[in-house]
Amino acid sequence: MKIKKTTLQNGLTVITDEIRGFETVSIGIFVGSGAINEEKNYGVSHFVEHMAFKGTKARTASDISEQIERVGGVINAYTSKESTVFYAKVLKNDIELGIDIISDIVQNPVFDECEFRKEKSVIIQEIKMYNDTPDSLVFDLAQESAFGDTNLGRNIIGSEESVSNMVREDLFGYIREYYSSDKMVLCVSGACDHDNVVDLANKYCDNMRCFDTTDYPKQMYSGGFSCAKKDIDQANIVFGFESLKRDEDHKHAMTTLSILLGGGMSSRLFRKIREDHGLVYSICAFNSSYRDTGSFGVYAGCDSCNLNQVIDLSLEQLEDVKNNINDDELQRSKTQLKSSLLMGLESTSTRMKMLGNTWLQYGKLVDIEWERKSIDAITIDMVQNIAKEIFKGRMTLAVVSGEDDKSLSRIAQYSR
Repeated sequence: MKIKKTTLQNGLTVITDEIRGFETVSIGIFVGSGAINEEKNYGVSHFVEHMAFKGTKARTASDISEQIERVGGVINAYTSKESTVFYAKVLKNDIELGIDIISDIVQNPVFDECEFRKEKSVIIQEIKMYNDTPDSLVFDLAQESAFGDTNLGRNIIGSEESVSNMVREDLFGYIREYYSSDKMVLCVSGACDHDNVVDLANKYCDNMRCFDTTDYPKQMYSGGFSCAKKDIDQANIVFGFESLKRDEDHKHAMTTLSILLGGGMSSRLFRKIREDHGLVYSICAFNSSYRDTGSFGVYAGCDSCNLNQVIDLSLEQLEDVKNNINDDELQRSKTQLKSSLLMGLESTSTRMKMLGNTWLQYGKLVDIEWERKSIDAITIDMVQNIAKEIFKGRMTLAVVSGEDDKSLSRIAQYSR
């Protein structure tokens, strides 16, 4: 990767990844602010992301979509717990248009009152859709169980109540409080020239300003049980423990642990719970690390009558991995991790997101050679020590099923 970085006078960081021979370029503006920054108006980060596409001082909503699609490009955005990202992919000759539009929607949204009212209804429908989708709802419940009534524990898109109560000025206020140029990074990957991108950034990002932003309070893990009763045949479950906060020294070992336990058809949980016992169709493990804390979890879908058995067998695997890992499964998990990293390099969109997320999370440039060596250096002891550290303490447990209250109360015992 041929990566270069420049910081503009207004504080915006510009990072490019030039790839010769490519015909496309991916452009993203990463804002170091997301749902975790919301002390009130829960869901406002996500609302801002939606409304950015509804018109600017220079473009209508139709202009934005038509101009990017006229050149065969795509444009989108997403909100996470700790960031908001606006991105586009265009052919190399249209890089100026791409940077122009992305920077325009970030800097100059008008939040038209009529569009605001319509989008409020759209987001409420989105909330209802996720609440009606058991395998989505259970992850929201698990996040709430793990972190309680904190910034980290709340749903990224907010609640029906919080979105309904939001007013247009709340969106402007959020941008004024958090969209500081020194907390943002423009990343471009593909057929690009660094100096040209810097010139375009100076031209189109001239409205960005640097100012002091409000930091969010330290987030704490609590753990506990939550459930939702739905008229469904299959139960959806997420359970887990507090994991380690975000840190480069152990990030690859954490991911290796999640792959080993539930990262594919050769993982322990898949083989034990699905292949050996036939109790589930889907089961996986995952880890989410944040600035202050993290969560390691297991998701499974099974018949409600098998919930206890699935949990018991899974916990046996989590306990066993503390002391029993063989070289073959370690190497297999490390190879999966490394191949995922290297395969991602074949996509300009993936590379662009890697650049932005690495800068926001660690304040450094992507170094693929370091990443590869870090993965190669993972040992059995490293993975086992992490397992011993996180698979203890109070458990998080979330269930969405059609079971009665008596059955759910028996399941709740695991989180006590």
